[in-house]
Parts: sequence; structure tokens; C-alpha cells
Amino acid sequence: MDPMQKAAVIQALSYTEGQLPFKYLGVPLDTKKLSILQLQPLITKMVAKITSWTAKKLSYAGRAQLVQTVLFAIQSYWAQLFTLPVQIVKLIEAYCRSYLWSGGNVLTKKLLLAWEKVCLPKSVGGLNLTNLQVWNSAAIAKTYWDLTHKQDKLWIKWIHAYYVKRQRIDDMSIPQSASWMIRKIFEAKQIINQLHRPLDEQTIIIKHIYLQLIPIHSKMDWRCLMFQNNARPKAIFTMWIQNHGRLLTKDRLKRWGLHMDETCVLCQADKETREHLFAECAYANRLWTRLSQWAQVHSIVPNIWIQYFQLIIHHSKGKTASAMLLKMMYVEYIYVLWRERNTRIFEGASREHEALAREVVSMCYFRADKKVKGLIQNL
Repeated sequence: MDPMQKAAVIQALSYTEGQLPFKYLGVPLDTKKLSILQLQPLITKMVAKITSWTAKKLSYAGRAQLVQTVLFAIQSYWAQLFTLPVQIVKLIEAYCRSYLWSGGNVLTKKLLLAWEKVCLPKSVGGLNLTNLQVWNSAAIAKTYWDLTHKQDKLWIKWIHAYYVKRQRIDDMSIPQSASWMIRKIFEAKQIINQLHRPLDEQTIIIKHIYLQLIPIHSKMDWRCLMFQNNARPKAIFTMWIQNHGRLLTKDRLKRWGLHMDETCVLCQADKETREHLFAECAYANRLWTRLSQWAQVHSIVPNIWIQYFQLIIHHSKGKTASAMLLKMMYVEYIYVLWRERNTRIFEGASREHEALAREVVSMCYFRADKKVKGLIQNL
């Protein structure tokens, strides 16, 4: 625009002249691709949130919930507007990963399970946390889908009038004269084309695309223990790590080069391994025997770990009250055993197996739904 005309418009409308980039609704706007520096406020905001949580003593399950709800919500607003650079997405995931496993706001590589596995659905061994890279791609793909199916919004009408014109969007080439943001939206056509299931035009949301972009994995045979389980979240998390064989038992620590007494602190008889601690240990046997007497599941005896675990899985399938009670009791059993082991090592305190059994029974009763409580009352 001619400088004199621009000055006349500014004076007539009482506007002030601004410059790109500028912030609108909390995010930077620019005609060029956003730089890492311009996206730094997103990282700063997330680190500030994590810092405010470090003073709170939260379990792994509590941290996972904060990562999924609060931190994901912060970045999702930006991700729906821009294709976030891989460097930024990896940095966000690094902070989320570090907070989950360490509880701090400093980046660390100490983790019990790879972040890619943590983000998988529960049925295939994950915690169903959101994979930010995949979600960012799904969000941009949803924007492209809106561009092809909706023409009731001003920005869509503008793109159709200025770039699409009378062409068919699915067949047209990417307009090279368009801004980087619009080019990224058109590039998302490849994502839509690779989906293996058609999208419902009436109810399409980002989640529908996201779920189709997640790589397909084999389902875990123990997935029944992760669903419809009313045990404490921190107990479910402990069981989940244990199922992956990633609890820091003494045999694993020794393989990493740490020198220590490998004897099980619960029975003082054999070396501590996952198999011994949760099935073969005399203390664990006494605890499970007491619980199985209460729940009347005498057929499940923890002698050999793999056989014991398969029996638990077999009897936990289905929606019967007995199956629901068993899976809840097993998860609480794993948790109290692991906590008792840690208490004896780090605090020098101990409890009899009867005390642990009473805790498990109490938790099962107070956290059970109406159907399971009815079964418990008849035991």
C-alpha cells in the first residue's frame, strides 16, 4: 500500500501500525515459519508448571495424570494452530518424560521405560499418554479435513477464494505462493490418504485421526488387568512396571554394576528377583495364601511365577464380580509387597504379612463398585 494511503487509513480509523511477528490470543503470528526462539514461550510455560509441582510428593500415577491433562492441554492449543518443529516436540516430550520418572524440572535420561512405549494404548502395554508428534500431525490433518469438508468459516472461504478457486482440493498441487502455514495444511493431505478407515463426516475429531496414526502393536495378554480395575492408581502403575519387568529389583541393579547384598529382605532366604519376590518368596506366599482364603480363590497358588501370572490373567478376564475382585486384589498385592520391600531396605521398618493382608482387603472393599462389594459382603 502506498505510504500516504496507509497514513490516511490509520488516521481515519484511529489504528496504530504494528509489525510482524505479534501475539494474538497468546500465540505468535508471522508470515514466515516460526523460529525456535518464537516458540520458546511454550517451553517456558510448561517448565513453570512442572516447577510448581516439584514441591508436591506425587506418585508416578499422579505425575502421569498431570502430564496427560495439564501439560498436554498447554501444548495442544499451539499444536492445533502450527506444525510444531520436531526439535520443540522432542524438548516438550523430554520435559514430560523427565518429570514422570524423576519428579523434577531438570532434563534427565533416567527412565524405567521408553517414552514411545508409555504413549502406547493400554491394550498393547502402554499408559495411553498422548504421543505429541503423532497428535500434532493429526491436528494439522484435521485442519485439512475441515478445509475440504467445511466452507462455513471465514478462513476456509478465504483459502478457497484465493488459492483453491474452482479446483478440486484433493487433486490440486500445493500452492507455492502460500504462507508456510497454509502449505503445511495442504501437505497434510498425505496423512488423510494413509488412514486405513474412513472418517465419519458428522463426528470427526482429532482423536479419530490420532488413533489411526498410532503404529499397530500386538496386544498384551495381561491387558485385562489394566482395564476396569478399581485398585489405587499408584498400585496399577506399580503393577504395570512390574509386568514389563522394569522394577528395580536387586538382580537388575547388580547387572548394572551395583554391588549389594542380593538376599531378599522379605524372607532372607534366596536372591531377590521379580519371580522370587512376587511368587516364590515365603513371605509373599503367606500373604497371598491369606488373601486367597479371604477371596476364596484357592486354585491360584504362587509357586512358579509364570504359571501363577497366567492363572491370574485367566481368572481376571470377564466382567463378573469375582474377576473384578481378583484383578483388584492382585494389583494391590503387588503394590503392598513392593512397598514393604522398599520400607525394609530404606527405612529399616517391617510389618507382618497379616497387616498387609488387612490393608489389601480394606482397599478392595472401599474402592470396589456396588457389584463387587456385594460379593465381598458374602465372603
